[in-house]
Amino acid sequence: MREKILLIGKRPLPIGGVTIHVDRLVTILEKLEMPFSFYNLKFFSVISLTNAILKHKYAHLHSSSSIFRLFFSLMCICTHTKSIITIHGNLGRFSFVYNLMDYMAVWLSDYPIVINQNSYLKAFKINKKTLLMSAYIPSMSNEKLSNNIVGMIEKMKSRYEFICISNAYNFSLGKDGEEIYGITELVTFFREENEYGFVLSDPSGEYSKRFIDVPDNIFIINKPHPFVEVLKYVDCYIRYTSTDGDSLSIHEAIDSGSFVIATDVVDRPTEVILVHRGDFIELKKKLHFLSTAVQKDKTDISRDLNTVDIVKFYNKCVFK
Repeated sequence: MREKILLIGKRPLPIGGVTIHVDRLVTILEKLEMPFSFYNLKFFSVISLTNAILKHKYAHLHSSSSIFRLFFSLMCICTHTKSIITIHGNLGRFSFVYNLMDYMAVWLSDYPIVINQNSYLKAFKINKKTLLMSAYIPSMSNEKLSNNIVGMIEKMKSRYEFICISNAYNFSLGKDGEEIYGITELVTFFREENEYGFVLSDPSGEYSKRFIDVPDNIFIINKPHPFVEVLKYVDCYIRYTSTDGDSLSIHEAIDSGSFVIATDVVDRPTEVILVHRGDFIELKKKLHFLSTAVQKDKTDISRDLNTVDIVKFYNKCVFK
């Protein structure tokens, strides 16, 4: 008899949004004692993946590769396994050939999952079973910040009344050569707007290599750390990306009680204040407004696991 569901992704954590999502999904399924198997793409081979898929009724892929998503969809058809694909990011953000592969994967999949409205409108035209849901899964980690990082942020808070933060898991360029996370632009902005403090979460250390000399109002955390813990100390999270999916960091910032400013490149949660990337006058106005507003109370991040979208989907379709 075939087992229920196979999750396919990468673990343990490197630095990256998709793998963080997979790691958290595995953790909450274990906590909820939901039966599943996990196939680690770090050790991929065609034979081992085929054998794993054959043993399950459902297979759920988490991968950023258009080629692999199409390959997975075809493999599931051949093995008579129900396929679930989560498209992490904007559907249609690649070149023509790779976008075509993604559209074919969506068409062939039993349950395509997308994470923003723009992607949903495209995918639903191809496959009426397309599901729109948040990729957000709360962190189960109890890891704390080092005393050194806490001390640096507290020192900054004593000097500046309003502290902003942004993050980037790595230095990444889009298909047009544009920096995806917009960190260089933000550092330039806060060099000028030095009445604000700015914390950069840079766990890969790539940006700290590029910005060796920064003013006192900018603090770069250049080693791995729990981002959700930093949010407890700041006032506003800025997501200045050129493209996006359903940002985990935005949801964490909202849950923590921080203000959130983000670019208007995709639809965002209603709590987010939108800006157009490159319009620094608009960004300056929004920051001034927030810095003079009544500060929000900090809250603990919600950990009600049964309200997570993917858990509700599994309960409805896989474990029914």
